[in-house]
Amino acid sequence: MKPFFSLFWIYSLVNLLAIPFYYLAIIVAAFSTDSGGIGLLTFTVFYAPVVFIHVILLLVTLAIKRIRLSRSRKLIFGGIYSLTVLVLYTVILFVYFL
Repeated sequence: MKPFFSLFWIYSLVNLLAIPFYYLAIIVAAFSTDSGGIGLLTFTVFYAPVVFIHVILLLVTLAIKRIRLSRSRKLIFGGIYSLTVLVLYTVILFVYFL
């Protein structure tokens, strides 16, 4: 159970430090809807920082040998955590900004 807590704290700390990037992406995505509605550009600007940060984070956590979990469990945990963040991020965008 301890390796899962380690992964959770690493992912949570990185997401906490990435909040300014997420917020900036939300603002830019909200302004991109002014010119013609929600389009491909809006979703690209909106999701690119989240996806890039989570892919890099997943690769880094796979390289950490001190977390004693198999690669498949690290991948499953990273996928579930990333999907949760993406869903919450989407709710924040559509409820509060658009």
